[in-house]
Amino acid sequence: MLAIQVTSFECGGLVICVHASHVINDGISGSTFIHSWATACRLGIGEVVRPSFDLSLLFPSRDILGEIVNHPPPNLTDGVKVVTKIFVFDAAKIAELKDKLIGGSGEDRKPSRVEVVVTAVWKALILASRARNEEKLRNSAISVPVNLRGRTGLPTPENLMGNFYMLIATTFEPEQNTTEPNHIHLLGLLRESMRKSLATLAKLSNDGKISSAGLNFYNKVGKSMLDENVDVLNFTSWCRFPMYETDFGWGKPCWVSGARFPLEMVVLSDTNCGTGIEAWVGLKEPTLLEFEKDPDILGLKEPTKQFVQGQIREPPYFAIEVHHGGRFICRPMKVYNGGKTQIVHGLDPNVMSLLELDAMAQVLGYVDKVAFYYKLLGLNLDIGLVHITSDKVAFEMSNFLDSNMTVVMYLEEVRGVKVVDSQLGSSSLNVTTR
Repeated sequence: MLAIQVTSFECGGLVICVHASHVINDGISGSTFIHSWATACRLGIGEVVRPSFDLSLLFPSRDILGEIVNHPPPNLTDGVKVVTKIFVFDAAKIAELKDKLIGGSGEDRKPSRVEVVVTAVWKALILASRARNEEKLRNSAISVPVNLRGRTGLPTPENLMGNFYMLIATTFEPEQNTTEPNHIHLLGLLRESMRKSLATLAKLSNDGKISSAGLNFYNKVGKSMLDENVDVLNFTSWCRFPMYETDFGWGKPCWVSGARFPLEMVVLSDTNCGTGIEAWVGLKEPTLLEFEKDPDILGLKEPTKQFVQGQIREPPYFAIEVHHGGRFICRPMKVYNGGKTQIVHGLDPNVMSLLELDAMAQVLGYVDKVAFYYKLLGLNLDIGLVHITSDKVAFEMSNFLDSNMTVVMYLEEVRGVKVVDSQLGSSSLNVTTR
């Protein structure tokens, strides 16, 4: 049911792998277990929030064999390779896609990061299927799991362990639409299915009715999977799980990921800086080739991580030595006077941008605009400072790392910027102070 593997490397790195059966936990329970385990190691068992194992008391077991729609398991032997690639939607890309949705959906509520990425990936999948189907649009359905803790009429503790989630299906039917799929339309479909499903569950306070409703939603997904005229893809999201806050006492992780998924599915997770989303897209290879041609996918800052038949390549994570809180003066040569130095670890050069640096500055306590400079190796501040004025310059910064995979950066206040007391432990950035 549960297996843990710890791998240490000669360089001092460490990987902790947790394998858990979905029979005993869902994503919330799994992330809670890992985070609590780390807290107990670092601070002691007394600091851990006690889990509740009362799910079986709230929902006694029942025989659902005659009620559930059985669908065949994925065919892993049909000769078509399933390839999983990781596409990074950084803060800049999410902001660009969000602009396409704001104002056009007819709602005041701004789309979340997850909604933005789900609609972009779904649209690309629909069009990829069309390209492989003689340019004819096919019915498309996606399923998204939703945490039910606090979302039904039955009071449940937030620390409830086990499987307490529901699959919500959303369907795009081209014969009912006069236009091609677009972000706004797909967002509307997704929100409508979520709204109706959660409104139904919020009215239910009986365990039997909640179980039956969850089973009905599951069967809707199962029926779609049995329909040869419908393309079905399962999404799951680990976003906002506290995985990058997990600290066993050695510091926070530079990368949190799943293992290889030999299935057609999409897994969303936060980037290590907390402002972007990694989309792990698993598709049959011919479909993936078409998927990558979509304008929203083409040109993404894809990290050099790719699973094919169980092998992985990782990006060269780097660190930034940040000097901030001081100012440049000339004596007569330029020096950075005052302030303090902190190290930001585990940065992915493939997603580096001005927005990522702004997020880093906020973690360090800056609430207004600051200017960023990095120093070229072997040069002094008079001739070696590079002002980071664009995403391109930020991206190129990682080409000037020292032997410790670190670049030196200076922050300069702009127009009386205010600095507040920073709570470094509350961010997903791994920051240490010298």
